[in-house]
Formats: sequence, structure tokens, C-alpha cells
Amino acid sequence: MEVDPAELDAARTYIRSIKRFGRALKFLHIPKNAGSAIEEVAGGARPQYWGGCLFKHKPKRKSCVYPPGGWWPEHVAWWHIPSQFFPLENVDPYADADVFAVLREPLDRILSEFYYVCSLRHEDWRPYQCDEKRLFEPEYLNDWLQRKIQAQPQTPSAERYLMDFGHFTPQSEFIFGPNEVRMVDFVLFMDDSFDRSFDQLMAAFGLSDIKIKKFNALGAKERTVDTHLNVTHLDRQTLSVFNSRYAEDFALFNTTLEVR
Repeated sequence: MEVDPAELDAARTYIRSIKRFGRALKFLHIPKNAGSAIEEVAGGARPQYWGGCLFKHKPKRKSCVYPPGGWWPEHVAWWHIPSQFFPLENVDPYADADVFAVLREPLDRILSEFYYVCSLRHEDWRPYQCDEKRLFEPEYLNDWLQRKIQAQPQTPSAERYLMDFGHFTPQSEFIFGPNEVRMVDFVLFMDDSFDRSFDQLMAAFGLSDIKIKKFNALGAKERTVDTHLNVTHLDRQTLSVFNSRYAEDFALFNTTLEVR
């Protein structure tokens, strides 16, 4: 699939021309792309059922206000499945809505995945997956990422996206469905323009009271060269594996990955 970067880049300016909509706005939660921050600010006086909060599930999330209805099967990240695979369980939470999502620079996202996944300790249903004594070793980082990326199934299916809770699914597969059909109406970019673009989109849908909190593009815990590994620690083999799997994500940012 070839992605036209200009089409997605135009989303930055298109939302400024929106005046009014009759449909609800829904958020599609691409893993590690500001999803939890957006869900948290949507739980105010007029709660928006967004992202993971669209799915009434267990374990409950403190940041969510859940919609009415029955419970979805627990310990499944339903909100990390691209919208084209719904309805599931005879429900399509994205039906009759305009959908927005956030894109993140691919290398920054994958490094965030490493530190996020390696910090989880849900022993009962999501076993700890990393050697915590080696989280700052470049060799371990590269080996871990290569194994994770190469283990991902290539054939699209809802079950495939549940592997590793969708955290290694290319961002492009959330934006585009089969035959290059675009599944997301509005795309925001996790960069210096994010706060402004988010406010403009909320205003277009009459949700100006929803404000994103002070946003750190590096994530909840800032990574620094003194405390964390970074893109300079990715070796040639890791970059090659990453490029073969996520080339379309780089195209969304109108960039290419240079394999040293």
C-alpha cells in the first residue's frame, strides 16, 4: 500500500475549516500515541466514551467513564483493534461517528513500547516480559525489539491485533483498511502542533471544554540520554527489521528510515 503523505498532512489544516457536525466524535486508541492522556481528559462533566473507555471491560480503568450496556470479555485490549474489524461481539462502537486518531514518530513510539512493556507487572494475566537488569543495555534492547517485531503475524485478523495487545501493530493499519480505504476521519500528529490541533478539533465538535493536559511528546516519563537508551542505540539489523515492518508508518510522516 502506498500512502500519500500530503493527504494526511492536509488533516492539520482541514480541521480548521470544520464548522459543525451532526455526528458524535470518537477516538481510536493507537497504542502509545497519547491514548491514555486523551481518555483521561474525556471523563468530565460531559463524558466522552473514547478509546478504551468505549468498551466496558475489566479490569476497570480509573480514567474511564463507561457507556451503558453489558461487559466485554476481560483482559482483552479491544480498543487496540483497527476499526475495520468491527462489529465484534455484535457491537460496533465506531458506527455513525467521526473518528480521530493520533500518529507518533515511529522510532520514538517503538522505544516507548520497550520501556512501557518492560515496566508492566500484571503477573496474573500479562506476565512480565523483560529482564529488568538489562533495560539499559543496547544489545538487549536490539535483541528484544527484533524478536518482538519478527514474532508478529503478517496476515491481518482481529486475533492478530490482540497479540501483545496491539502494541506492535503498525500505525498505518489503523488509518487504512483493505483496498487503501481510509478508516480515520481526522489525524493529529504527536508533535509540537498537537495541543493546538487537539483544541481545534474539539472546538469543531462543540467540545471546547475538553482540554489536553500539558503534553510531553516523549511520554509520561521523559526519556533522557542520561537515563534511557535512545535511537542512537538501535543497530543496523534492528533498523532493517523495523524498516521492513513499519515503512508505511514513516511514509505517514513523510520521512524515510535511513539504515546505517
